[in-house]
Amino acid sequence: MKLRLSSMCRITSHFWFRLLILLLGWRFSLFLIQLFTIRGLSIPWSVPAIAFQTFGLWDGYWHTYIARFGYDTPGLTLRFPLYPLLIRLFAPVFLGSELAASQVLSLVFFFLAMLWLYRLGIGELRSRGLAWQVLLFLLVFPTSFFFAAAYGESLFLFLTVVSFWFFRRDRFIPAGLFGGLAALTRLQGLLLFPSFLIEIAIRKRQLRRQHLALFLIPLALLPWCWFLWDRFGDPLLFLRDLSKWGEGPWQRERALTSPLLVLGSYFSEIPVVFRAIAGGLTPLLLVQLKELSDLSFFLLFLFLTMVVFRRLRLSYGMYQFLSLVMMLSVGTLKGAPRFVLVLFPSFLILPGLLRRPWVALLVLSLSVVVLVWFLLLFSLHFWIA
Repeated sequence: MKLRLSSMCRITSHFWFRLLILLLGWRFSLFLIQLFTIRGLSIPWSVPAIAFQTFGLWDGYWHTYIARFGYDTPGLTLRFPLYPLLIRLFAPVFLGSELAASQVLSLVFFFLAMLWLYRLGIGELRSRGLAWQVLLFLLVFPTSFFFAAAYGESLFLFLTVVSFWFFRRDRFIPAGLFGGLAALTRLQGLLLFPSFLIEIAIRKRQLRRQHLALFLIPLALLPWCWFLWDRFGDPLLFLRDLSKWGEGPWQRERALTSPLLVLGSYFSEIPVVFRAIAGGLTPLLLVQLKELSDLSFFLLFLFLTMVVFRRLRLSYGMYQFLSLVMMLSVGTLKGAPRFVLVLFPSFLILPGLLRRPWVALLVLSLSVVVLVWFLLLFSLHFWIA
């Protein structure tokens, strides 16, 4: 059934103000968490370092590097072009600072993502209160601080939510356009295309002319592939660049692999880790514990995907399921805690899944604790996801 635009979905100026205050309060809270924990550890600090520089670490560094220097080496092509391009375009507004431009863009797109997720939540859940809860669960998710960093998560979430919004209203041209932009932000955006087509095929049983606009999603990758072919002689270089990133001592190699084999290898490590714990803390054990943490996030969202299939439209479930398969297919779950952050269908079903107030409060409290822990580690230059 087509998603109808009810009066509840209309956004008032009062809502915009409340959402802006919520976003700024969340961002300031992240700063305070960093400030008090780092001061408590007696580590040298400064306000710029805490507020901005730590949010440009890891992939954030490479996004700002690409914005400044372009794709000057093949190994960078895992980072898709739209987010670095926007940083490059807006950096002059911030006196040439790619780091400042990247973080402001992330906050702006996160604001827009929450705005559209709220509208989508009202349409699917038929309740303003439940839609607000969706935003709350998203804000306190353990890796939500990536929405404030020099990462493309905010932009990608915004584009995928808006694409779903238009698809659910049978407006296929804007759904295809925003889906195409999502595909230019992350390869995962390409999964919108089969997710939408499968729902159309099953529910409407035939492809009509207006549905052809959805082909804009895969077609959007053609300029990117042409650039890679022209620059490096390989239009699919981003797939072959997998093996150039993420390896370290005892870590898994990134390579296209059978998802079942990857999942099986993670499960086989569980008894090994528990036996190793008795022998004391070692660098290898820390890596293995991190892998178990990654597996936990993956399994949590695998369970939530099954609930999404039951409670939401087929396209939501297919998008989330295919995203998890894609995550496994690269040979490692190393980025799982951040990767699942943009799987918004899971957040749409959380208010209904956690109906009892004490259960919701418990989940929110645990999530905040893990968020504080992850943010502290990230601020100390540890890899999180």
